[in-house]
Amino acid sequence: MILLLLGFGCSPAPEAVATGMGSENLVVREDMVAFAKQYDDELVVLDALHKALDDPSARVRLRAAESLGELASPESVQFLLKALEDNDNAVRKEAVDALGRIGDPQAVGPLMAYIESRRLDGEIPLNAIWALGNIADPTPLSLLMELRDNSDPYVAYNAMWALREIGDKKGDGAATTPGEGGEAAPAEEGGGLLPSLFGGGDEGEEGAEEAPAEGEEKPAEPPKLNIPWPPPPQ
Repeated sequence: MILLLLGFGCSPAPEAVATGMGSENLVVREDMVAFAKQYDDELVVLDALHKALDDPSARVRLRAAESLGELASPESVQFLLKALEDNDNAVRKEAVDALGRIGDPQAVGPLMAYIESRRLDGEIPLNAIWALGNIADPTPLSLLMELRDNSDPYVAYNAMWALREIGDKKGDGAATTPGEGGEAAPAEEGGGLLPSLFGGGDEGEEGAEEAPAEGEEKPAEPPKLNIPWPPPPQ
């Protein structure tokens, strides 16, 4: 019945969508979890999406994380943090993206731990770096400054982008930069975080790179940095 209503361009009631996410039919669950992103401020749908993150099907869990990222409700943070430990890599990646879109500082510590755990496996997840930049909390500055010097130019550029996002959003003098021994040092007066992070505070300095616009996704274009930039993977 739900699929028939969709075929006629009718939107089912939120309760019907939530019920569909608990169906025994895998196709119905997948369709309803994806369709749920259209229901803002519907707690019954949000609760069903949270439960869908535990679905036996990785495809359902993936689409649930996608929809939660679209809805961007702070109530979903704790459920998405649990999804960072999902046994499916695609689900973990989508959970990271969703946490970055929501932008809740609660996710900063777990995202840092996620980066460190993936680094031990020989991979540094670029979308987790993007998520930290989009959240724009100064806590991961030390980690991002370390990643900025990574030999992988993709990692270095995304870390640079994240640092700029944090610097732009927190550069009002209230933020701090890491000092010696891991202690926080006050941001430089008149320049926020940017001078201390990027070496110099002159806005018109030649070669300075512009920060991406507000709300922009993870950079996809090659950076204007003095490092070799490989072509995008095919």
